[in-house]
Amino acid sequence: ASQGPEKEAVPGCGSSSETTPAGKTKDGRKYGTVTDVNQCQRKVLMSYGTLRLASCVILCPKYNKTAPFRTQCLKVLENSLQERKDTPPTRCRVGHCVGRRCVTGYATQRCSVPQDFNDFRE
Repeated sequence: ASQGPEKEAVPGCGSSSETTPAGKTKDGRKYGTVTDVNQCQRKVLMSYGTLRLASCVILCPKYNKTAPFRTQCLKVLENSLQERKDTPPTRCRVGHCVGRRCVTGYATQRCSVPQDFNDFRE
């Protein structure tokens, strides 16, 4: 029995970038990307089943946008010197967008890197 030609994956469906159990993707990415109907890209992290911005700047083809004031954002905590460098971070610092910056406080929560996908809802 011969096999037919392999089909290419549709972008955003079954992406080849897998997420490790500890949160960082195998290719070392620190955030996922969501592309909307206007081809604008948002950098995101997943926490408790909800997507949150990882950057307060939304990258669009003609110009960049700033996330609305006080939109919740997350910043990945880097491994401390005492932790193993090959252990991916699983904690994020919680913050809010002020201008183009994610201003964080001391609160942390579990987070992970989602797969990239397209969100073409208006």
